[in-house]
Amino acid sequence: MGHNKLAVIGGMGEGLGSALAHYFRDKGYQVIGLNRSLNNHVGKEIIQFKVDLSDQGQVRQALEEINLTHRVPDVFIHNAAELVIAPFDQTSVEQFEQCWRAVTLSAFVLSKELLPMMAEKGGTAIFTGATASINLVHLVQQNLLCVASFNLLQDNIKARVYMLPMSWLMGSSILKGVESYSLCLLKIC
Repeated sequence: MGHNKLAVIGGMGEGLGSALAHYFRDKGYQVIGLNRSLNNHVGKEIIQFKVDLSDQGQVRQALEEINLTHRVPDVFIHNAAELVIAPFDQTSVEQFEQCWRAVTLSAFVLSKELLPMMAEKGGTAIFTGATASINLVHLVQQNLLCVASFNLLQDNIKARVYMLPMSWLMGSSILKGVESYSLCLLKIC
C-alpha cells in the first residue's frame, strides 16, 4: 500500500505510543517509531529505529536515514516519557536528570533536528503530556485553544501552538485509560 504521508513518533512505547502508531497507520500514514527499545505491540508495517532520543547524534543519524529512504515527515510526535514515583526527598538527582533527559531534552533534540527539515513544506509537531497540561484547556474553553503564535525559524516561518485534549485527535473510544492525556500541537505554516 502506498503512503502519501509520513508520521514519525519519538517514544513509541507499548501504551500511548502504540495507540498513536495504529491511529496514524489507520489514517493512511507510513509510521516510523524512534524508541529506546523495540516495541512488540505494533505490526511489522510500522518501521522502528532503536534510538536514544536525548542523543543528538543518534537522532540526526536516524532522521537522515528516514529522509533518504522515505522523506521529510508530515507529522512528528514527541511521546517520550520517564517516570519516577517517589517522594521529593527520596528522588535522587540522577533519577531527576534521567526523567529530564527522557522527556525535556529529547523533545528539544527532536525539535531541533526535525523542525528545520519540516519548515520548507510545513507540517505538524505534537507533544504529548499528562493531565496537568490539559487543565488549562478546560479552564479557558472546552475546545481548541491557540496559546501562542510566533516565528519559528529564520525567514519568518510561522508556527502556532495549541493545547488540546487527546480526545480531539483520537476520540475516547480508541484509547481507553489515556483520555486524560493532553497534546501540545505545533502547526508549521
